[in-house]
Formats: sequence, structure tokens, C-alpha cells
Amino acid sequence: MLKLILLSTAIFFSAFAQDNPCPTTQWKYDETSNSCFLPSKHHSTFTDATTYCSGFNSTLVVIHSQQIETAVNTIVYYEDSRSVWWIGLQRSSPQGNFTWVDGTPLNYTDWQSGQPSNTLGANCVGVFLKSGLTGGWQNVPCVQQQPFICFIPNAVALPTSNPKLCPPGTYQGPSGSIQSPNYPANYPNNADCYYLITVAAGYKVNITIVSFRTEYCCDWAYIHDGNAESSPYLASLRGVVPAGTSYKSTGQFMLVHFTSDESTNDTGFNMTYTAVAN
Repeated sequence: MLKLILLSTAIFFSAFAQDNPCPTTQWKYDETSNSCFLPSKHHSTFTDATTYCSGFNSTLVVIHSQQIETAVNTIVYYEDSRSVWWIGLQRSSPQGNFTWVDGTPLNYTDWQSGQPSNTLGANCVGVFLKSGLTGGWQNVPCVQQQPFICFIPNAVALPTSNPKLCPPGTYQGPSGSIQSPNYPANYPNNADCYYLITVAAGYKVNITIVSFRTEYCCDWAYIHDGNAESSPYLASLRGVVPAGTSYKSTGQFMLVHFTSDESTNDTGFNMTYTAVAN
């Protein structure tokens, strides 16, 4: 039986493709769910794990399908099947409703028998494997220190940015911000940076200018209505753009491409984004 489990697991992991659209090669890409996973065996509280994932512009793993759960269980099986692994589900009190950290609805569950419990303080949720790849969810105190998995859904391979000049390329969640390199100091010459913003399915991206100042002739920020450079333009920005100017996508993706030439630069830009229902 163990050999069968190991064989099926190895076959599944072959779907973690070599052509990895995730932020770095440390992430595991699952083609079946088109998602990126970063397991961490550094035992952390729920809050600390959430903070760690946010540093990669990601969240604790959010499970909306059997495909994602299978990927999570496979990672747990390989990494440490004896521990409870945090997922991004929590509640504010034993009487409260469980919610995902990215604000998406709770439309899929896999509670273990007798779960969730009403134990005082057990307001955060983890995955625990009972046998092989079979497991389920259990709620435990948020202050417990557990391994965890960071998560980026709807993975898209970005065009190549210069990692020495550009900020991280992927952003997700209900709100956040993006800045030009070095902001609020001047951006460098020859920047070529991509920012992919992803919000939950069924929502749109609304991006708002906080500050925008570039060389008028030659340094541009292109905002695309989608996740690729071939997606339609929402705006092509240069020079000074008034604070409060906003643009909205028609779907859950928005791609911003910033370029600068070899001379003359300025402070660049700061933009905030939010997920909106319509």
C-alpha cells in the first residue's frame, strides 16, 4: 500500500512543472490547479505565517477545490506529514464564521470528523494527514507554531524583469500597492518592470494613482486590462498624472508595465489597488 501511495504521489508531483511561472524556483507550480505553493517548515503562529507570506505578495493557502487540496496534501505528505499545516482559514471567535484570509467565500470544506470544535482560542485552521494523502481540516489555537504554505492562485508567467532593478512582480489579495523601483527616490535608468495584480474570481481590479511623476518623453507606465502584454490597454501614462486618477479592469487581472530609458529620471509612481465587485 505504501509503495502505491509513493508511486501515485510521484506521478502527481510530475505535474509540478519545470516551466515554473511562480516568483522563484523555491515555489512549486501545480499545472492542475494553475497555482503556486511555497511550503515553509519554519514553525510559526498563524499571524507570523500570514506576515511571512505577505512578504511574497501571497497569502496562506486558500482551498476552493479538490485540485488545490490534493496539491496541498501532496506537499504536506512530502514535507512533514506529522504536523498540522496552517491554511488561510480563520474566525474571530468560537461563535464566529470561518473566513479565508483573501476575502473569498468559503465554498469548499474538508473538516475532519468532529471538526470544527468550539474549543476556546481554536480559531485558526490547519491540514493534518491521517493516512497517506488522506487527511482533513482541524481548528487549533492561532498561537500554536505550525508549518505553513504560501499560495498564489491563477499563476501567470510574467515577461522577464531585471531582478536587480524591479520590485516583486506578483500581487494578490483584496488590496495593496505597487511602486516604481526605489520609490520615493528616483527610479533607475533602463528599468523594465512588470506588476501582475490578481484578485478573487468574480471581482475586478481598481487601481488609483497616489503619486505619478516620470520623464515626459520617454518613461512610461502601461496599464493592461488582463494578465498579458497582449491584453487591451487601459492607460499609457507618462509625465505627471493627478493623484486620485483611477482605472478599473473588466476581470480579475491587471498588468502594469513600467519602462525607463537610459537618461533622466524622476520619483516615479505609487499606486494603490482594491478588489471591487463591479
